[in-house]
Amino acid sequence: MKFEVKKLVCKRIVYVIVVLSMLINGIYCFNSADRINSKKYKNASECQKNIYKKIEGKITQDKADFISTEYERLKKTIESGDYSKEYDETTYSGYIFLDYNIFKEIYDEFKYNVEYKTEAENICKKANECEKIYEIKDNKYFVEYYKNYSVIFSNRYIDEFYDTRGWDIYFKYSFSNLIIIMLIIFINCGIFCNEREEKMAVLIISTSSGKTHLIRDKIIAGVIVSLIIACVFYIEDFIIFMTVTNLHGFDNLIYSVRTFKMCPLNVSMLQFCIYIFICKITGIIVISSLVALASSMSDTNFVSSVLAVIFIIVLVIFNNIKRCTSLTDILCLITPQLYLKEYDIVRIFNKPMLKTNYNMIFALLIVIAVYTAVWWLEAESGKVMKKERI
Repeated sequence: MKFEVKKLVCKRIVYVIVVLSMLINGIYCFNSADRINSKKYKNASECQKNIYKKIEGKITQDKADFISTEYERLKKTIESGDYSKEYDETTYSGYIFLDYNIFKEIYDEFKYNVEYKTEAENICKKANECEKIYEIKDNKYFVEYYKNYSVIFSNRYIDEFYDTRGWDIYFKYSFSNLIIIMLIIFINCGIFCNEREEKMAVLIISTSSGKTHLIRDKIIAGVIVSLIIACVFYIEDFIIFMTVTNLHGFDNLIYSVRTFKMCPLNVSMLQFCIYIFICKITGIIVISSLVALASSMSDTNFVSSVLAVIFIIVLVIFNNIKRCTSLTDILCLITPQLYLKEYDIVRIFNKPMLKTNYNMIFALLIVIAVYTAVWWLEAESGKVMKKERI
């Protein structure tokens, strides 16, 4: 198996392309993360960070009073029009209108955190009302649906306040997924067909290592290489965002990020990152299996890579068909965070199941089916070549 991994990655061209890909992703990632900083007013970003440092942590009345008082003061000043538009050392950022914009954003975020408990209670109340309605109608599925909805949003509250702008941008970033898929196709496309292209297949199956366990080693090698590629780029993404946006508040709950206020998971930022990482890895294994299938169906690397691209395009088209998406959406595993902004479920045996969990199970079944097909194709190919040799 180690030898098969080396055959895939130990090439100068692979190293060069991987390094270039990391450089391209790094630049794109940095530019995405740097959106958090003001390009026009350099002092604004530093000022905003300093204010956040002052109020981050446990939500208290003193912090609430400070934010609301400063916001109202600046709002009245701006509305009156009686302020200097020149640089002013007595202000937080150097400009009154800039102070107002900063405090308005912080005020809105702080208000969202404080009022979230009430909003969650209202959601629970509506869910309980719907549950009772469907109990009368004897619709067990929707009774279960709204009962789960009520359980998810019950006892939700945010008692700590952190700057979540970096998390919001980080969860939206997905460019690295495209590079990962391209690299998996480039590196793994020859995993089975390379020997056939180089006229070495007949010789290899004649050796003691050329039995069916070689197919197993190749499959495992392809998965390992795919996972290494994915982990390298996902770690690169996280390090860059961590450095540029100063990601923190790992113990804070995911719904403290406003775009995830309807997220069905009651988990911390760290737990959410682990969950979406598992989803992504599952999606990457599906891509790896399709590339392996393309390679087992081809006699040259070029045909294999083209076939792999076709498989992925078909998967994209399949996932964009509304009727099919309601059944499964494998590609959502590559960017699961975009699908966890609301309570998105599927109906399984008349029971509601979180769509990402369902897709992971369905994806694993696809992987088993695809690798079974790969094993059969390679085993049959080996039998044919043995007969030809005889």
